[in-house]
Amino acid sequence: MDIRINLDRLKDDIESLSEIGSDPNGGITRPSFSKADLEAQVWLKEKIKSAGFSFRQDGAGNIFGRLEGKGKTIMAGSHIDSVIN
Repeated sequence: MDIRINLDRLKDDIESLSEIGSDPNGGITRPSFSKADLEAQVWLKEKIKSAGFSFRQDGAGNIFGRLEGKGKTIMAGSHIDSVIN
């Protein structure tokens, strides 16, 4: 499998997400379950679904995107919430 990263799309996505919860001093504040965090979760859900992945969210707010296939499994993790900047 030949996987290529679309650098322009990656930059655009990082820029879009960074606008959610941005503050006037150039920082980002998205505490867990805040309005900004919930907005970022919706943004991520839309990105996951538009990429053709299935979407699941558990009771703790963890978000899962899955693309079924027959090849080896790849797993990655991160978070989109933050502490107060």
